[in-house]
Amino acid sequence: MSTDTHDHSPKAPPADAPNLYANYYASDRSQKWYEVCSVEKAQNILNACLTTKPASVLDVGAGNGAVLQRYVEGNLAPRVCAVEISDSGLHSLNQRKSTLEAKGDRRFAEARKFDGLTIPYPDSAFDLAILSHVLEHVEHPRALLHEIRRVANRLFVEVPLEACALKRNLRGDWVMDDTGHINYYNTHTLRRQLQTSGWRVDLQIVPAQRVEPYKFAAGTRGYAQWALKRAALATVPSLAKALFVYHCFVLCTRADLPPVSLGSASLSLAKPPA
Repeated sequence: MSTDTHDHSPKAPPADAPNLYANYYASDRSQKWYEVCSVEKAQNILNACLTTKPASVLDVGAGNGAVLQRYVEGNLAPRVCAVEISDSGLHSLNQRKSTLEAKGDRRFAEARKFDGLTIPYPDSAFDLAILSHVLEHVEHPRALLHEIRRVANRLFVEVPLEACALKRNLRGDWVMDDTGHINYYNTHTLRRQLQTSGWRVDLQIVPAQRVEPYKFAAGTRGYAQWALKRAALATVPSLAKALFVYHCFVLCTRADLPPVSLGSASLSLAKPPA
């Protein structure tokens, strides 16, 4: 039985498109998929941050804003900003901002485009940054984590735990697929990547997931996958996480930079010849 169907988001542009993310959120099915998944993702953020009470939040890679809208409506913080690389995501974020404002809710302050690495805000501008299902897409994750450390005091991260035995696309050589995932984590590699990027891990949880995304992706078969994985996580968690894909969220606080850090070095990316 395959157990990772629900972790493949609905069809995005082909992997050889000049910009995989330009229209990543444009299709109707993509919109529905992200709405279904947003319930759980937003609740994980709200649960993790119950005691932190941030005054300002930056959502890095906010996508189409489905998660952002839910935690704004859940009263996470008085002021929320977002940065996003995708034009289709920015369009959707601005639509959600207008929808919230029409209801008298102005907590979502603005959405800005960014290049995926340099965040267009000053040092320590935010109490909390959010990276919800972003790190698995990022070419230079530590560089981004350093940049977030510059602008935020705390960090919430959630990723899929795809470094597991039954993840189909880990068999053989890497090939880009329509999810855009290029980093594959387990609980240990995620924790160490954060710690070696100047973050102290305060909370790390692998929650039992909701059934709705599984049913949306695969119907009755999805329900069977969900039931098997939920039972395994409850009874043999170490074995379950070694075999199946789950999600993991982490809450961090900015810490001293370790000696392995980038420090003051600049990241210079080679450009292809014209």
